[in-house]
Amino acid sequence: MFLFIFPPLGCLLWGFAGWASIVPQQYKILALENIDTTAAVALNSSINYLGGAVGTALGGILLTFFVPSILVIVAMSVLLFSLFIVYTR
Repeated sequence: MFLFIFPPLGCLLWGFAGWASIVPQQYKILALENIDTTAAVALNSSINYLGGAVGTALGGILLTFFVPSILVIVAMSVLLFSLFIVYTR
């Protein structure tokens, strides 16, 4: 029973996290002074879509040539690298 509940719950949490991250980013951009906020928010949205497209393409390439478990290793590597960048600046 647990195996049938966990994947949809994981997808729900992943979707919520993805949706909830854009609003704070746009709020911080709009709070900045001396920039064209309209262009900055548009660029931020474009980069978010580009990241989704690149991640999807990379996942498809990895699934084509490797076993599915490699996605976990790559995802954790990207996560750890991102956390390193955020917390060492």
